[in-house]
Amino acid sequence: MFRPWTVVGCEPASALIAFDQLPWATAKMLRGDIFLFSQVSDLPEEATPDKAYLRELGPKSAVAIPLAVAGSIT
Repeated sequence: MFRPWTVVGCEPASALIAFDQLPWATAKMLRGDIFLFSQVSDLPEEATPDKAYLRELGPKSAVAIPLAVAGSIT
């Protein structure tokens, strides 16, 4: 589930995220790790495809906290 939040006066992020365009971030979250950045440029070199996609989407920062149900992250 993706739940965007934005400050009043800002355009909300798209609720349609193509996770196949975020291979580094998706792998991180499936391991149960939190994915966050203050600026897209903060992401590591191995996240180059993720950076390109995020630049297209336009978020300035993001945090994603994976939730496990019965020990499984889906």
